Amino acid sequence: MNEHTKWNSQPTYSIKDVAYFLNTAPTNISTLIKLGIIRSIKLKSVSVPQFEIERFMQDNLGKDLSHLISDEQEKQRALKEGREILNIEN
Repeated sequence: MNEHTKWNSQPTYSIKDVAYFLNTAPTNISTLIKLGIIRSIKLKSVSVPQFEIERFMQDNLGKDLSHLISDEQEKQRALKEGREILNIEN
């Protein structure tokens, strides 16, 4: 392989691209990355390999992750605003 040849047999995608593919908001993808549910790599910017998107889809098919995402986003908003976080167990 030539030293100037770019290796790209597995494309990577930006958070915005992944959000588009999964029909959701980029903030939701960022939250899933923060929670470790979607794995990413950051060199210059955050990228998600194609195989990771496929793994995420297979592992989470049929699951509703909306509550997990909204709970984490609310927790982050509360921390940013300096509000106390209440954990109420039902």
